[in-house]
Amino acid sequence: MKSFTVQERRRIRRELISKGRELFKKYGLKKTSINMLTKSVGISTGAFYKFFNHKEELLLNIFDEEEKKFRKKILLEAKKINDRDIKKFKEFFKIAFQIAINSLMFNNVKSKDLELAAKVIEKESLDNLYKQDYDFAQEIIEVWKQKDLIIKVDSTIMFAMIRAIVCAILSEENFSDDKEEEVIDMICEMLSKYLVKT
Repeated sequence: MKSFTVQERRRIRRELISKGRELFKKYGLKKTSINMLTKSVGISTGAFYKFFNHKEELLLNIFDEEEKKFRKKILLEAKKINDRDIKKFKEFFKIAFQIAINSLMFNNVKSKDLELAAKVIEKESLDNLYKQDYDFAQEIIEVWKQKDLIIKVDSTIMFAMIRAIVCAILSEENFSDDKEEEVIDMICEMLSKYLVKT
């Protein structure tokens, strides 16, 4: 098996992530093979394992990159709220859920694919992803607490609620497409009324 220079490794890793994003979006996790991934970047199937232990690890790397992008957008939206207007909080949650749902990875990679990936990934890697998500939720809550906009809330519970909502939205069999917007609207309103100090 060919050994790669540092520059080649960086380039190939970037290409695998880029092509992986395209292929997972188009075919999902199950139908995307390692052979498809390696052919698209011009390396052997065996060489793939110099970069990732399995395609599920690649998927979670891509997912993590996508999350970092939409975390920045969501945090900017959270910082825009400066008063206790429930409508503004509701709009924030709607924007946040739409950013998450419209993320490239969510278009075809549904919760089933993430569940499959989670079964294969090392517990430490998954714990790290969950910690990043929790820290992010904590950061948003702290922004609002410092402005005295929300009730005292346990960040762990808030994080678990939001994660459960996102998972429910991603799982297409939970409700029909014609009801998705209505369900999201209702969830956002309930969250806002629960959180905002009155």
